[in-house]
Amino acid sequence: MNKYIFVLSVSLLSIQVLGATVLPILSAGQCYSDPDSKNYLASLKSGTSYYQAISKDIGPERLSKLVNTTEINYYFCRVTCQDQKAQQSSKWVLLQDNPRHFSDMIGFLCAGVDIQNVQIVGSIYGPQPVVSSYYAFNTDFPELRDWLKVSGYRLSKSEIQQRWPELSRNLNSIINSYMTTGSPVFAEAGRQLWEISSQSAEGKVMLNKYIEILADNKWKVEMSPLSAEALVSINLKMFARYLEYGDL
Repeated sequence: MNKYIFVLSVSLLSIQVLGATVLPILSAGQCYSDPDSKNYLASLKSGTSYYQAISKDIGPERLSKLVNTTEINYYFCRVTCQDQKAQQSSKWVLLQDNPRHFSDMIGFLCAGVDIQNVQIVGSIYGPQPVVSSYYAFNTDFPELRDWLKVSGYRLSKSEIQQRWPELSRNLNSIINSYMTTGSPVFAEAGRQLWEISSQSAEGKVMLNKYIEILADNKWKVEMSPLSAEALVSINLKMFARYLEYGDL
């Protein structure tokens, strides 16, 4: 009996189907994870085709140093991404989770994959993986960041400007709350975000400096001790990681 699964893809575009899983159509720089590809370090055997492919993508030295602990278990998922020439390629990425999540439905998921109770047929519902697309630049996977560089992914000035209204709205939603806290640290962060959002001369210089530093630090933000720079950085990490690949 045929089964039909109705899910809403994050892209809200046309879809392609792999078995019973609905996959999103990708735009340039976007990726999705194959939920059926998951491999656990504990069951990965040296010399197998899976081992060779994973080793090639994440690096043999890095793979050899992975050790599961009582707090962290490692696993791998295969991710498909599309470049700016509409060419797709797949690679393995490394993930980790706490072993206590192994038996629940929220743990050990591939990026962009959620388990939802969806309609299978008629009044019958059941848990199924729902796959969403995501931009490679919004992840911390070194494998995907390397892919962006190798594929030559860049956003033009016009593409940056097309994205600016959304970035400005996101920053403005933060600015008011920061400016009204009564904290000098938050007020200064709000002032800097306002300069960036309004694209003032000072804001443009400031933004370029922040993006350069964040990219060099692989978008890791140290929040302790709390500072205006840390608050600005965490918001740029949340809303503006694509600027690393653009001409400001």
